[in-house]
Amino acid sequence: MPAPPNQPYVEIIEEPSAKSTRFRYECEGRFAGSILGKSSSNDRKTFPTIKVHNHNGACVVVVSLVTHDDDKPKPHPHTLVGPECRQGVCTKKVKTGLDCIQFPNLGIQCKKKAELKDALSLRQQIRVDPFRTGFDHIEKPQLNNINLMVVKLCFQVFLPDESGKYQRPLPPVCSTAIHDKKSAGELSIHSFLPESCLANGKEEMILLTGRLPKADELEVRFYEGQSDKPEWEGFGTFTQKDIHQSVALTVRIPEYTKALSRSKQQVSIELRKKHTPSERSSPRKFYYLNADSRNRHRPGNKREIEESRLFITHSKRIKPDPTLTNGEQHLGPAVLDDIEVSMETNSSGGSGFGSGYVPNGAGVYNLPPPTQTYQYSGQTTYAPMQVPPNQPIVQMTPQPQPELMRVRASDINIYRNDNSGKVFMAPGPTAANRNAPEVELGEEVFSGAETSIDEILRMTRENPDSEIYIPSNLSEHINMMLNPTVDMLDGDTIQSTPSDSSEQHHTTSLTKELKNIS
Repeated sequence: MPAPPNQPYVEIIEEPSAKSTRFRYECEGRFAGSILGKSSSNDRKTFPTIKVHNHNGACVVVVSLVTHDDDKPKPHPHTLVGPECRQGVCTKKVKTGLDCIQFPNLGIQCKKKAELKDALSLRQQIRVDPFRTGFDHIEKPQLNNINLMVVKLCFQVFLPDESGKYQRPLPPVCSTAIHDKKSAGELSIHSFLPESCLANGKEEMILLTGRLPKADELEVRFYEGQSDKPEWEGFGTFTQKDIHQSVALTVRIPEYTKALSRSKQQVSIELRKKHTPSERSSPRKFYYLNADSRNRHRPGNKREIEESRLFITHSKRIKPDPTLTNGEQHLGPAVLDDIEVSMETNSSGGSGFGSGYVPNGAGVYNLPPPTQTYQYSGQTTYAPMQVPPNQPIVQMTPQPQPELMRVRASDINIYRNDNSGKVFMAPGPTAANRNAPEVELGEEVFSGAETSIDEILRMTRENPDSEIYIPSNLSEHINMMLNPTVDMLDGDTIQSTPSDSSEQHHTTSLTKELKNIS
């Protein structure tokens, strides 16, 4: 009902924000936060504001909480908290000449169900009942029907009378409804997968979200450009069965109908309510890819990754045959580290790998990626390597490695003669047999071992108490020096690939030589 002409009346010029306020319990032990205005933003915050028309003098404003779903709002058991609040009600005295009255420090404190009756009884004692509805809802069952998730602000303005007392009430006005932020179900996207797909869509996306409404009230919108003026938009498809526990959603990605001018196109994705499009989530970035871009970024399956790793390990560099000359139809064998690869030409224009695989300017051959497996010569292990048709199979013979044994560095004394440069091993300060003769260590003893002579010399010099690994070819001589101090440890012995007959013969000869030295 409009106010009479030239009569004072109250108008709300800044409504409170509907879903930005969190109702907090008293036991949480913290300030409930401020109720923001409807037009508040990150750059500029606003608060509920009223204006008293046709009156420039002083006044008193009483703000309380009332129910939102009654024709005549009733006192609500939740209370207001802030610097100017007492007993759940805010009382603000306004000076003369103040045009707008703002409330920047109002918070809402909610009550538990067991506290509702006491809260309403206190409101009844201080006689705060803006619409004089009485307190018949203080008892059950009406008490249980109060919606504790939604409230309204009620502003009562009192003007001074002839005696100067604030006893002239103006008609009270109520704000729009304020929902508890925790239960309001504000739309939000926490995370989603995948973050990209082909332009033709046809893929499913899983979104983890805030609390969702029903499927017929929700839209998943993809758009390019600005939200209010999109250059393109599409909507994901889903049903009620695709909403999981109201906080997750499976949606089918729409097709990007525009022509892709680049390898990938960035768009935005948001949740939006169908009937109130202004209620939406913050946008998140999403990418549409063309087919070539997807293939370039595809990681590959497990077999492809393992084959690529093995190929890189065994084919770091191919050394061309120095006898190779331009124009010859036969390419000589290329040495791949210690592996010989024989390549025959099928035409006068290139090698057996095809016309695209010829020596480059650096004298290095380019091999195609491996896709097949062939058996080692004499071994049961298989390794992937692509070989042209009618060409010899690559034979890779592993390097033999001696077994190792663990020894304390102080039990043996390994040193290098400064004049001759030769390395000798003698009993150490903690050896049991200090009279054992020293033995010369040749480089062939450490052939294939991971630990070289120089590394052993460095370790024994830097940390005499450390443990080192030396070839077990010297085990007989070491055991003779150390006797019970050093034992071969089965658990610490490093097994290597079985050696060929020549290596076994070399080990046997070295053992016999050590026996003679001892």
